[in-house]
Amino acid sequence: ILGNLLDNAFDAVANMPAERREVILRVRSGDGDGAMTIEVTDRGAGLPYGEAPIFDSGVSLKPGHAGIGLSLVRDAARTAMGAVDASRGDETTTFRVRIPEAG
Repeated sequence: ILGNLLDNAFDAVANMPAERREVILRVRSGDGDGAMTIEVTDRGAGLPYGEAPIFDSGVSLKPGHAGIGLSLVRDAARTAMGAVDASRGDETTTFRVRIPEAG
């Protein structure tokens, strides 16, 4: 999960001006409900506006890519009884994975 999200974030900022080449990783545990939250935020070009099926297998926003990475992230999160979502900010994109406490 983490490797794919970080790879995507680094790809997103690779061709941006130096001041926009920023990736932020946040990992939190025990937010009152015992869940672990992983957030990866980048300052790349961003997600398209509207609904894009980015978590579907075969869908990629990057030319020449197979479009399986985010599908695998979604499947891994679901297997752990968690979920993944993406949000677009003014100049950021954040992917957030929440996995509940085991037990």
